[in-house]
Amino acid sequence: KTSIEICKNLLQYFSFYGLPERIISDNGTEFKNAISKIDIHFTTPFHHESNSLVERFHSTLIEHLRILRTRFKSGNIETLMQYALVAYNNSIHSSTHFTPFEITFGHTNSLDPCYLINLSFYSDYVLTHREKLQHLYKDLQNKLEIRKENIINKRNTLGPDQFQFIDPHICNCRRDVPQPQ
Repeated sequence: KTSIEICKNLLQYFSFYGLPERIISDNGTEFKNAISKIDIHFTTPFHHESNSLVERFHSTLIEHLRILRTRFKSGNIETLMQYALVAYNNSIHSSTHFTPFEITFGHTNSLDPCYLINLSFYSDYVLTHREKLQHLYKDLQNKLEIRKENIINKRNTLGPDQFQFIDPHICNCRRDVPQPQ
């Protein structure tokens, strides 16, 4: 893609999701251009660990595409990509126990709630949506903390080939016995 196409796609994205604080990109030449006029943070080339969450998502998305292509051999790759994204965004994540759609928008229904409610109640919707998101993020934070503690506890348990350090005050081999003069 050219930098002009990237700018058009970013504009479409920003019109729906809002402006981000920062954009993180690989070192693609289409992003190294003055057309976008956005301060872009580049990751280290050939170092996938610097952007590991995105790389992990890409591997999951590629797996979804592979499965869809085996089932729908004559399907257009762009259409299959949209199906793969819908499948991913509506599947429950193993560590958060929420769908990515629910984390982003605060509800599980894929319909736009603005079409379902009267505009006079829109401000009430915004307030309740904010409260729901605050509860959701607290719940997510608690679940991530529990998962982190479980990982730390799992790593800190002694294996059969490890030994335990003993407190030096208990196991003091030197004795403070007065020496004969």
